[in-house]
Amino acid sequence: MMRYCEVTWLLLVGVAAQEFAVDRDWKVAGALLFDPTECAVMVRRGPDACWNAGCLYDDFVDPPVCTSYSQLSDRRADQCASASTAPVEMPANQSTAPLTIERSPRSTRAINTVLNWRKGRAMRPLARACSESRERCQDATTDYIVSLLPFLAPLGIAAFSLLVWHTLCWMAVCRCCRRCCLCRERRRPRPGTWVQKKVVMGGVYTFLGFGTFSCATALYVVGGNIHGAIGNLFCRMYVIGDEFMNGSPQNPVFLGLDSSIKSMQSISGYLAEDGDMLNRVQAHLEEVQPLHEAYDRVAVALEHMVFVMSLNGAEFKLDHECTICELIAGNGTGGLAGEIRNQVAASPASIMNRIGELLVTWLQGENVARTRDTLRQVEVSFKQFRSVLGLHFMKPWVGQQRRLAYFEGIRHHVFNAVSSASFITCMLGVFVFALAAKSRAKYPSGRPAMLNWCCAFVYFVASLCLGGGMLAAAVPTAEFCQFFEDEILTYSGFVEYAPQLHLTDPGTIVMAQTCLTPNATGDLAGAIGLDVALHFHANFTAQHDLLGERYDSPVVSEVQLEELIMLTSEFGGLLQLRPTLPLTPSGAPRMVGSSLDAADRPGPDAEKIIYGLDTYVDLIDGPGQYSFEHGTPSGPKIINATHPTAEELESVPYLVRNALEYAQKKEQLLQRGALNFRCDRAQLVPPYAKEEQRCDYEEFKETVRFLGEQAMSELSNLQNQSDTYKEAYYSTLFDGPSGVGGMLSEIRAILNETLCRFLWWRWSTIMQFMCADLIPSIIEAAALWLSVAGIGGFNIIIMYKVWRHLGDNKIVANELAAEQHTLNPEEEEEDELELEQGLEGKQAEEPPEKDPAFIPIEDQVQQ
Repeated sequence: MMRYCEVTWLLLVGVAAQEFAVDRDWKVAGALLFDPTECAVMVRRGPDACWNAGCLYDDFVDPPVCTSYSQLSDRRADQCASASTAPVEMPANQSTAPLTIERSPRSTRAINTVLNWRKGRAMRPLARACSESRERCQDATTDYIVSLLPFLAPLGIAAFSLLVWHTLCWMAVCRCCRRCCLCRERRRPRPGTWVQKKVVMGGVYTFLGFGTFSCATALYVVGGNIHGAIGNLFCRMYVIGDEFMNGSPQNPVFLGLDSSIKSMQSISGYLAEDGDMLNRVQAHLEEVQPLHEAYDRVAVALEHMVFVMSLNGAEFKLDHECTICELIAGNGTGGLAGEIRNQVAASPASIMNRIGELLVTWLQGENVARTRDTLRQVEVSFKQFRSVLGLHFMKPWVGQQRRLAYFEGIRHHVFNAVSSASFITCMLGVFVFALAAKSRAKYPSGRPAMLNWCCAFVYFVASLCLGGGMLAAAVPTAEFCQFFEDEILTYSGFVEYAPQLHLTDPGTIVMAQTCLTPNATGDLAGAIGLDVALHFHANFTAQHDLLGERYDSPVVSEVQLEELIMLTSEFGGLLQLRPTLPLTPSGAPRMVGSSLDAADRPGPDAEKIIYGLDTYVDLIDGPGQYSFEHGTPSGPKIINATHPTAEELESVPYLVRNALEYAQKKEQLLQRGALNFRCDRAQLVPPYAKEEQRCDYEEFKETVRFLGEQAMSELSNLQNQSDTYKEAYYSTLFDGPSGVGGMLSEIRAILNETLCRFLWWRWSTIMQFMCADLIPSIIEAAALWLSVAGIGGFNIIIMYKVWRHLGDNKIVANELAAEQHTLNPEEEEEDELELEQGLEGKQAEEPPEKDPAFIPIEDQVQQ
């Protein structure tokens, strides 16, 4: 009898053992493929030391191993290959991540149902108590576990049912147990009525079979949903762990915590005091000092030229405009000098000069020390954030994934095995009734009913255990989803629950708020102030890229240099008349704009003619009337700085008088020693002193020519220096293992590839699989298993009654027959005859169909 009671248990244990053997062998074989890194030495210090060191601890193998997070990539590929839905790629714009975790009506209804059962959120007091003291945390944990006991009632019923089952089994083995009042055998055989047979077989078992089939089918679907949701959940766990720890090259683009920490350590090494890079910077600055001096001289020369030209062109000189001043200085706003300055500012020489200024400003002195301190603080925050993720995310989920997947495989097989066993057991109940009805024996055996009763007990207890386990798992999981989403993943939640999450560093709290809250920016470098500490990177990189674009550009184009020399040497004294009084209509077009030169000449544009003194004097009152002192003699009347006098001017017509006044002003400008101009001098070396100096027209022309030649000389020198030190910039400063280029690439990666907005996106997907897919399926599975247990309870009662009916009939009939045969054979025959007649009368009401191929079960056993 006890053998029958243990058959189904052995089948289930065999399935689990087979699953364990296959899965265990695979995991041990896979665990041997670890990389021999520095993490291997951490295994001796225990799992926490391994996780804190930024390593992956795996104790599911023998012996346990501690490997780097680089193993996550291979495990991610293996896990996601079997997932029902592949992880989606993040868009390039991470700011489009959802602000809330989407929930379906099904999941919302399931979570609200659990919270209504609990009549509140029991996890919040537990979390807040654990933030105060260890004693209160222990008390709150005990209270929380006690509050879950009502949901473990199915497990208690299952344990009580096992006691009842074993009691009934001992009653079946030991006949003495059937002498008590509860299990007492009947005294005479009693045949079953036709109504009992039809109601039980036709009605009850039709209901039980249909209900069991429906529940088993639903459990198969729900169990598959749970299995798929857990597989997808594990896949997303590996995805988020791999992307955040190891980084992602695209969709999303993220450097990774490990790489970020290494980059900060590398930058700190570049900025180390008396390090190779700072020594190279100092050597480069000393080497290119002539370039900086040449650039400064060019800037001073051009600035002084514009200054002198602006002083002389600020106002008319005796109704004469300084045209050369306008061409060169443009009244201080443009002109040729302004164009040259703009081209010099865009030249490689200017770019290298700005790079030198940035190096002096940001990579020397206290700026370097301040940047190193900031990097050390940020590195501590990054390491603690990695440890927090390792202890609270990687350890319970990724670290235990193999073990969880192993037990999930067993659960999946047990679900299918028990649901199939429940349906098969109900179908075997119909077979038990048919076997008893078609038996040729006077008293059919009750062993088939007993075996079916035993199997019903097995799946009844298993269903209660599975239903209770699912119910007990659904409650804390639903509360965890609600609590984690509403309490933890908020800006204030990371501050309030920082001690429980081991967020002791303020920078780590800011990192969590930046990456794991729905309305955060995801700018990790900006949130912790790293962009401010390394802000010189943007300017330096911009100048470096600009130098690469304009590497072959000259300091100043040849066209502008030639124009500068031409203007300063040929048109250095170009002043043109701009009269305010009327002139003769015939001569005005040539008088206006006339210069101080004697002869006519083409203008700077080589198209327009600028008329000189000789043309002007012929237009005053006709040819041969007047002559300029500084012009070609053509008339008897000489015009100089003092003649004609005021009395002489009064005697001539008005228009002639105006022309003579302007002619006299021309002579006043040309007069030797008339200090009408500014010819200031300036030093091109520090302290760049200027000396105010007034001059006459000839000295002004010489000054303009000198300023042009000086600018030309300095520009040529700057061009030579630029050609010389462009190569030195790359060889001594930028390239090489300790060059500035290596540091800039590390800074660029830190600033541009630490946008962690995707982390919230990935985490919302994990919460969706857990809360929106897994919890409703678990609650549905719990309800279905409890329904199967209820159907099994009916099956147990019916099969128990059938077994006792058939078994008691046969045992009592045999004992009575043996006793009567011993005492009075004749009475025994009469009793048997009456019994046979009574049974034949009952059977005549419903004659059973005879199957010629049917063989009684006792004959089968004997065979």
